[in-house]
Amino acid sequence: MQRNHLFRVYIETSALNALHCELGHEDAVATKAHLNLKGKGWFISPVVLWEIQATEDPEHREKLIYFAQHLFQDVLLPSPEELLVNYIKAGCPTNESKYDLASSGMYSMAWKDICAIKEKTLIFDSSDHKRLNGVLRKFCKDYYTFAKFDSIDISQNPEIASAQFQIQKLIDHFGLIPQSQRYDQAFVRHFRIVAFYVLMFMCAGAAIDRQVIERFWSGLGIQDMSGRIEYTFTQLKALFQRGPMAAIALMTESPRPH
Repeated sequence: MQRNHLFRVYIETSALNALHCELGHEDAVATKAHLNLKGKGWFISPVVLWEIQATEDPEHREKLIYFAQHLFQDVLLPSPEELLVNYIKAGCPTNESKYDLASSGMYSMAWKDICAIKEKTLIFDSSDHKRLNGVLRKFCKDYYTFAKFDSIDISQNPEIASAQFQIQKLIDHFGLIPQSQRYDQAFVRHFRIVAFYVLMFMCAGAAIDRQVIERFWSGLGIQDMSGRIEYTFTQLKALFQRGPMAAIALMTESPRPH
């Protein structure tokens, strides 16, 4: 069964950890073979490999990698930033055409290589990984703080209120919110969160594989932040209404189960 004909099931990091606790690598081999016979495959993405690399215990990290090599397909699903750039290049459609969900990012060739030769492992710069991991953790922290303060009343939290005010100024400057929805507080709050994500991912490049975003901007000949913001808020207005960023905003706004 060719991998592009397999029914793809995405396994995220917590599921990988749970499976590793229950199965040995012989079980992983048998499970993969059984799934393939059924026309199915378990796939991971660059996000999972990134999170495996964040495992502080080197021995446990290598065990996870070895287990993953035997259980999952040798093709990675695209990273969030690859999905985003593909969506933009497709013209931000309401219905995206089907395409092969295969990553071509920084992990793709290394993953295929170590799946072919199980004695190999992922080699990475731990200090660089920790640095970028810190940046992404701060981004997540900033989001939750940002989302908590629904008002731009500066007395509540000057730093976050200022950030909201700047985003609101951009939204107003580029006229992104229809007149009929400007007094809908829930919609405006959602729109601000979408704008926050668009700014962080597309303009600031807060991503695991930042080169995907940088290549997109290099292809347009736009490097400076003001140019990126101008292009995004004028030429990519659909990103604020639909697609990956709007979906992520909706998911992060949803209440967590208790």
